[in-house]
Amino acid sequence: MPVVNCDTYKPPLLFRNGHYGTIYPALFRKVTRPAFKRERIDTEDQDFLDIDILRNGNKKVAFLFHGLEGNTDSQYIKAAANKLHASGYDVVATNFRGCSGVPNNKIVTYHSGFTQDARFIINKYASAYHESVVIGYSLGGNITLKYLGEDPDHVHPSISQAIAISVPVHLSDGSQQLMKKENFFYTQNFLKTLKEKIREKDRQFPGQLDLSLLSKVKNVWDFDEYYSGPINGFEGAEDYYSKANSLQFLLDIQIPAHIVSAKDDPFLPKSCFPFAQAEKSDKIFLHAPKYGGHVGFYERGKDYWIESKIAEILRLQEQ
Repeated sequence: MPVVNCDTYKPPLLFRNGHYGTIYPALFRKVTRPAFKRERIDTEDQDFLDIDILRNGNKKVAFLFHGLEGNTDSQYIKAAANKLHASGYDVVATNFRGCSGVPNNKIVTYHSGFTQDARFIINKYASAYHESVVIGYSLGGNITLKYLGEDPDHVHPSISQAIAISVPVHLSDGSQQLMKKENFFYTQNFLKTLKEKIREKDRQFPGQLDLSLLSKVKNVWDFDEYYSGPINGFEGAEDYYSKANSLQFLLDIQIPAHIVSAKDDPFLPKSCFPFAQAEKSDKIFLHAPKYGGHVGFYERGKDYWIESKIAEILRLQEQ
């Protein structure tokens, strides 16, 4: 304990396949974009972040962090923002550096361990509220958990709890998982935009990147070895993974943190389900339904199961 029973989630038969449960929501779910107001804020290192905000004078705020190559237009971010805003929360949804459609100013990029921006955003906005919650998806979930555990004495005091969804808490094993043949489609989808961003960075910073290495990039591990790692100050992929993975910080988390990951998630190996840590800690709550795919969790109706789970955890009541 606390390992939470999720056996009641039984999606339609087709959605009991992890790949179908992943691909269908990503490609076909239609969610109305919230009435976000965009704010561009300057970071402490002379870069910027584009933040999309829903305000209604509420006393509570929810911070939303997207996954790899996502943004605030990702269907899961829009769905959560709509649900939370209807339930009495203001919403601060972050586009990580370079993810808002505009290249960031620096050669450094966002990555799975880049908690500096999460901390900066939370500190900037949370003090105006009585209560804050943080919800991160996939890469954003790893950032959320790492933020909570790497320096727990300096987590913003307004944060009451956090939810991390479909999280590769063991980054190295997660990267190896994506190398499997059945995950080729996802890998190529990620690499298409990641490689283009490297070409974009080369145009911004001529001569600082070796574009010849792009021909060697066949999977996410290669990309992190040749680009994400060195660009962000790591020796390579494994150095990056070992320092950025959130698994090592879980037992240091001091507020309730809910990890919601489906057992059929094609992105997550067994090491990404921290049952042992959840059983040791009274702060880590592991929700591991049998089905759901990666950031999928299909359910008929406006809300998917994951929005219902968020509502259950936060005890939301729509106004």
